[in-house]
Amino acid sequence: MTLDGFSEFVKRVKKWRGPTKLNPKNIKLNDAWDNFVYLLFLDRVTRESESAWLVKELEDILTYEKVRNTDAFTLRKLAISRMATLEKLYWKDSDRMRVLNEFKTQRFIDDVNSLHFYLKEASNYFANNIEPDVSGFFSSYIMGREGDFIAEIAHSPESLAISYSVTNPRKLRGVGYVIACKWLHSFNLAEGHCSPSRPVKHLLEERFAQYYEDFYVINDKVSTIAKEVSEDIELKVTNGDIDSSAWLYCTPKYSLVTSPKLRRKLSPAILLEYMKENKLDFDYLCKMIIDMDKDEELGEALSQYLQTV
Repeated sequence: MTLDGFSEFVKRVKKWRGPTKLNPKNIKLNDAWDNFVYLLFLDRVTRESESAWLVKELEDILTYEKVRNTDAFTLRKLAISRMATLEKLYWKDSDRMRVLNEFKTQRFIDDVNSLHFYLKEASNYFANNIEPDVSGFFSSYIMGREGDFIAEIAHSPESLAISYSVTNPRKLRGVGYVIACKWLHSFNLAEGHCSPSRPVKHLLEERFAQYYEDFYVINDKVSTIAKEVSEDIELKVTNGDIDSSAWLYCTPKYSLVTSPKLRRKLSPAILLEYMKENKLDFDYLCKMIIDMDKDEELGEALSQYLQTV
């Protein structure tokens, strides 16, 4: 690997992740739904911590039972009403006000390609395909054919506006390869696949000096990295390990460190050293990344640290 310290970084992430084998019988319907909704809210115009905050604030509106028994237009009204209440609470908080405005004007608009329609369509999919036999769905329908399943439900970035409920009843509107992969990763499935997320794309750009977009090309390149790291650390490394490592390394670097000059100084080795000096583990790093009150603090602390190295 040409990325300073990346093999050691992956080794520690792999240990932190623990065993990647999961008994599908342990997967619960509401957990599957909650993980799916969380990912559906991730948006390219917001940091993950911002989307996570809004999901928490709308938590009671977004439960499977609530969405399943509510029509899409009513869901939109409930979400808009709740966000209006939040605006009154956080009117002095410019970051939260920006998030609320972005979701109101870009994600909950009166259009079929909006979050409330995505949620409703997803609840129909869950009711028809997952709820009747949750363990059977994950063990019999997905395990061993994760790649086919990802291709089955996900759309390409170019076809975001197409109503797949008409053209293909098994595809889910609003679901791309990132959501499909990360949803399966949340249950330790699809370890042989990697999401084409921004952190992964940044990692590949650092490694190969080229920015890739295609899902299958990205997975081929990630497989190359996984093989290299496996040889370095003498452990089997999966594309899922690389995906998690990319998120933990590239999210702070590209989303939280704002100075391009300082950003260029951050490597996996330096991030590990920073964590060691500040007695941080990956659990705490994760919490900071997805906490709207902590992620900027992490970015500022990292920036100060990078000025000294």
